[in-house]
Amino acid sequence: MSLSDLKRVEPGLVYRDEYLVEEDQMGDGGPQDWLLRYLVRVLEWLYHNEQWMITINRNFYHQIIENSEKLIVPDIAVFKGIDIPTGEQPYITSWDMRSGEKKCPPLIIEASSPGTYQSDIDADKKPRIYGLMGVKEYFAYDPNKQPVWARRAGGTRLLGWRYNEKGQPTPIKADAEGWMWSEVLEGWLKPDELYLRMYNRNKELLLTKDQFDEQALKIEEKARRNAEERIQTEIKARQEVEQKLAELQRELEELRRLQGHE
Repeated sequence: MSLSDLKRVEPGLVYRDEYLVEEDQMGDGGPQDWLLRYLVRVLEWLYHNEQWMITINRNFYHQIIENSEKLIVPDIAVFKGIDIPTGEQPYITSWDMRSGEKKCPPLIIEASSPGTYQSDIDADKKPRIYGLMGVKEYFAYDPNKQPVWARRAGGTRLLGWRYNEKGQPTPIKADAEGWMWSEVLEGWLKPDELYLRMYNRNKELLLTKDQFDEQALKIEEKARRNAEERIQTEIKARQEVEQKLAELQRELEELRRLQGHE
């Protein structure tokens, strides 16, 4: 089927055999939306100083993709190390790598649904395609209330692959706690039911900007209370010292008075 044929098909009709990954013609919903919004907020705050672009559901074009449009639509792409002016980022609706001039984002994350998870984790689909595109790491996560990978993936919600220079994948092994290390993020990923949490190398939770501001406010409030408590303690201590000095002064005056009558 040619691109001109695609333009002439009936509205809403999708020729599934035209797409290697069918869900790229489908929208996310429910838990996928919650997870993706959360991850983007964490990643945007993590890289706010560098201002690296984080995208959701952008069209990616690459020669390796086996459909007429050479199209795939990653849920999240992290453009770490790819400098794009912040003023241009809101207007980038697609990322075309077919000419070889643009670099592939090093990290891709997919949030699976019951109808899409197979291509997310099947070895001959996205885990293979993303490596050949130039991705360095790819993670797929199952945020569904009833996990859809339970039997196929040994009960885990998180799967990951790391790629060598030739784009060949190696599955990322989780540690004893089920955490996975990301070389691109330089941090840990931890399954947490609906959410995929991100941690730094010391396993300290990475926050969204709102969470960071809230935590900073709590720390500031605690510091203010501590300062007030110290001031009150110092005032009380000074009052006790002044009271003791006053008592000593009275005792001294009484002693002088008694000595004056002798």
